[in-house]
Amino acid sequence: MFTASRLEVIANRHLFGPLKMTISSMKILRLLEKMDQLTPKEIMENIGGTKSNISQRLDLLEKRGYITKDNKKSDDKRKVYVRLTVTGKKSSKGCMNT
Repeated sequence: MFTASRLEVIANRHLFGPLKMTISSMKILRLLEKMDQLTPKEIMENIGGTKSNISQRLDLLEKRGYITKDNKKSDDKRKVYVRLTVTGKKSSKGCMNT
Protein backbone atom coordinates (compact mmCIF):
# COMPACT_ATOMS: atom_id res chain seq x y z
CA MET A 1 0.00 0.00 0.00
CA PHE A 2 2.78 2.41 0.93
CA THR A 3 4.64 1.62 -2.30
CA ALA A 4 1.56 2.34 -4.43
CA SER A 5 1.01 5.67 -2.69
CA ARG A 6 4.65 6.59 -3.12
CA LEU A 7 4.56 5.70 -6.83
CA GLU A 8 1.49 7.88 -7.26
CA VAL A 9 3.24 10.83 -5.63
CA ILE A 10 6.31 10.35 -7.85
CA ALA A 11 4.18 10.04 -10.99
CA ASN A 12 2.18 13.14 -10.10
CA ARG A 13 5.34 15.13 -9.45
CA HIS A 14 7.57 14.02 -12.32
CA LEU A 15 5.30 12.72 -15.08
CA PHE A 16 2.00 14.53 -14.77
CA GLY A 17 3.18 17.61 -12.85
CA PRO A 18 4.97 19.21 -15.81
CA LEU A 19 1.74 18.76 -17.78
CA LYS A 20 -0.20 20.38 -14.91
CA MET A 21 -2.19 17.17 -14.49
CA THR A 22 -2.65 14.47 -11.85
CA ILE A 23 -3.24 10.76 -12.09
CA SER A 24 -6.92 11.36 -11.26
CA SER A 25 -7.24 13.89 -14.08
CA MET A 26 -5.61 11.50 -16.54
CA LYS A 27 -7.89 8.66 -15.42
CA ILE A 28 -10.89 10.87 -16.15
CA LEU A 29 -9.57 11.83 -19.59
CA ARG A 30 -8.76 8.23 -20.51
CA LEU A 31 -12.16 7.02 -19.27
CA LEU A 32 -13.97 9.67 -21.31
CA GLU A 33 -11.86 8.76 -24.33
CA LYS A 34 -13.13 5.19 -24.08
CA MET A 35 -16.74 5.92 -23.10
CA ASP A 36 -17.44 9.12 -25.09
CA GLN A 37 -19.64 10.72 -22.41
CA LEU A 38 -20.44 10.02 -18.77
CA THR A 39 -22.11 11.68 -15.82
CA PRO A 40 -19.93 12.77 -12.88
CA LYS A 41 -21.50 9.96 -10.85
CA GLU A 42 -20.49 7.38 -13.46
CA ILE A 43 -16.95 8.78 -13.48
CA MET A 44 -16.81 8.51 -9.69
CA GLU A 45 -18.04 4.90 -9.81
CA ASN A 46 -15.40 3.97 -12.41
CA ILE A 47 -12.28 5.62 -10.99
CA GLY A 48 -13.15 5.97 -7.32
CA GLY A 49 -12.70 9.02 -5.16
CA THR A 50 -15.18 11.28 -3.48
CA LYS A 51 -17.92 13.40 -5.00
CA SER A 52 -16.01 16.51 -3.96
CA ASN A 53 -12.74 15.32 -5.51
CA ILE A 54 -14.37 14.38 -8.81
CA SER A 55 -16.19 17.71 -8.89
CA GLN A 56 -12.91 19.60 -8.34
CA ARG A 57 -11.12 17.58 -11.03
CA LEU A 58 -13.95 18.15 -13.53
CA ASP A 59 -14.03 21.90 -12.81
CA LEU A 60 -10.28 22.12 -13.35
CA LEU A 61 -10.41 20.07 -16.56
CA GLU A 62 -13.26 22.22 -17.86
CA LYS A 63 -11.39 25.42 -17.00
CA ARG A 64 -8.37 24.18 -18.97
CA GLY A 65 -10.54 23.29 -21.95
CA TYR A 66 -10.14 19.51 -21.79
CA ILE A 67 -13.81 18.69 -21.17
CA THR A 68 -17.26 20.18 -21.62
CA LYS A 69 -20.31 19.71 -19.44
CA ASP A 70 -23.70 19.48 -21.11
CA ASN A 71 -27.19 18.92 -19.71
CA LYS A 72 -29.06 19.19 -23.01
CA LYS A 73 -29.16 15.44 -23.61
CA SER A 74 -31.55 14.76 -20.76
CA ASP A 75 -35.02 15.87 -19.72
CA ASP A 76 -33.63 16.29 -16.22
CA LYS A 77 -31.67 19.58 -16.26
CA ARG A 78 -29.76 18.49 -13.14
CA LYS A 79 -28.17 15.59 -15.00
CA VAL A 80 -24.90 16.69 -16.58
CA TYR A 81 -22.91 14.78 -19.18
CA VAL A 82 -19.15 15.21 -19.46
CA ARG A 83 -17.36 14.89 -22.81
CA LEU A 84 -13.82 15.39 -24.05
CA THR A 85 -12.97 18.38 -26.21
CA VAL A 86 -10.49 18.15 -29.07
CA THR A 87 -7.83 19.51 -26.71
CA GLY A 88 -8.74 16.86 -24.15
CA LYS A 89 -8.42 14.08 -26.71
CA LYS A 90 -4.97 15.30 -27.75
CA SER A 91 -3.85 15.63 -24.14
CA SER A 92 -5.16 12.20 -23.22
CA LYS A 93 -3.33 10.50 -26.08
CA GLY A 94 -0.21 12.65 -25.87
CA CYS A 95 0.42 11.98 -22.20
CA MET A 96 0.25 8.23 -22.61
CA ASN A 97 2.81 8.39 -25.44
CA THR A 98 5.45 10.14 -23.31
